[in-house]
Amino acid sequence: MKILLSLSVSFCFSVSLNAQTLYPCPTANGPGADHCPFACLACNLDGLTGNTSNFTGIQAQPYCVSYENDQWFAFIAGATSGTFTATPSNCTLGNGIQIALTSTCYGVPIACDPGAYNYGDVPVSITASMTPGQVYYLMIDGFVGDHCDFTLSVSAGVVANDYPVDPIGPVLGQDTFCYGLPGTLSVDPVNNAGFYSWTASPGVLINGNAGTANLPAPGNNSVEIQLTTADSAQVCVQAGNGCSLPLNTQCKTVYREPIGTIHTFPEVIVCSNDLPYELPWGGSVSTSGTYEKAFTCDSIVRQKVIVLAPIIRFLPPQAICAGDSIVVCGQAYTEGGSYTHTCTSYQGCDSVINFSLLVLEPIAHIVTTMQGLTCKDSLVNLSTIPSVGTKRWLDMQGGIVGTGNILTVSEPGFYFLEVSASASGTFCSKSDKILIKQLTEPPPISASGGMLTPQSPWVILQVHSLFSNVSFAWTGPAGFSSNQQNPAVSVPGMYTVTVTDLETGCTSSATVEVIQG
Repeated sequence: MKILLSLSVSFCFSVSLNAQTLYPCPTANGPGADHCPFACLACNLDGLTGNTSNFTGIQAQPYCVSYENDQWFAFIAGATSGTFTATPSNCTLGNGIQIALTSTCYGVPIACDPGAYNYGDVPVSITASMTPGQVYYLMIDGFVGDHCDFTLSVSAGVVANDYPVDPIGPVLGQDTFCYGLPGTLSVDPVNNAGFYSWTASPGVLINGNAGTANLPAPGNNSVEIQLTTADSAQVCVQAGNGCSLPLNTQCKTVYREPIGTIHTFPEVIVCSNDLPYELPWGGSVSTSGTYEKAFTCDSIVRQKVIVLAPIIRFLPPQAICAGDSIVVCGQAYTEGGSYTHTCTSYQGCDSVINFSLLVLEPIAHIVTTMQGLTCKDSLVNLSTIPSVGTKRWLDMQGGIVGTGNILTVSEPGFYFLEVSASASGTFCSKSDKILIKQLTEPPPISASGGMLTPQSPWVILQVHSLFSNVSFAWTGPAGFSSNQQNPAVSVPGMYTVTVTDLETGCTSSATVEVIQG
């Protein structure tokens, strides 16, 4: 009685501390669990044999040991102290094993023997004080992941093995099964059950398989039964664990009835974006198939559902000229970028279209600091701002006279710049033009001299020009020179004036005479 009371207390303590529910092991000396929270309660560890292969480490240990291929055994202490010895053999690396005891999963060990390099077949052993009735966890691990066989030796009375199984209750569920259709039978969960053993007479499937179903607890106190060839059958169940045999057996006789009418609903086609599909009799499905439900053995409803896979298209790269647009399922796109657009297919389902859009924007703009050819500048440089695209310079006849960002011209006339860009089969072009003038006209002038007399010993030389932005240069006898427009002279002879257009550098000259009267 004291052991049972201690056992129930340790269950409560274990659940609250480790967030797990412990169940007795299905067999007396089953293999260890790969991870501590999945360990079942062993009823005997003395003499147990095992191997450290095929186990995975889960986390680093604070001290003493590290986990590489650890396995775990849970048990309820039956004594105040105990000694655990693991003897290795056939180690592939020759390093041996290590052993540890904890009161919580992955907690700080109460006792441990970490082993050592090259221990080989040297036994590892620990002795620990324990509280009877409390759950403990024994860990066996290969040293630095060594793969070894091992045999456990545990002092007598250390592992409590009194896990009595309660009597199993009656089998619950339907008595009649429709022909070919499954049904469910169950028993109430049995305290301390480590397994449920279901058996049935021939012509019956248990969970889809014929024969006996030995199912570990928990959760397998319910099974699916299907009568295939038998008109009636007996289904029986027992509950036990590795330490305690079943106390009793419960059986139920079930019968098979033939199926009557089958009502088939019209086939439906469902778009993937409309899932899940609600069946006419309730419940939802998300995959193609033929679904049915038996309301009674006289009536079955059935419907075939076809789910259309989503249509996803990836268009090749698209390109447009700046200011244009591309229309996808009624929506216009004018900006460059990557897009995902949902359309409606011919089947009425969503169709997802993925595409990228490139906007081509060639720029044509002629820049120059001069408007024409002059007497001082026989070449004019034309340029354009740098931009993406192919550049061509054309003359008035359409001939190509240059490419690139700069063109130097020596002839007057119209010049054209074409900038083009292309991508994905789209061609875009922009153009600009400029008129280069011939500014080499000499400034028109008129000049006059005069007569020197005793009464008028000075003559004012005269020159006139229709251009205002000009300069004057006079030369004459006796080394005469002057930059004035109308200088005064007193020496007879021939005088020459040169008029220069300061904008173009073009000149005109005239010669006048001053005579002595």
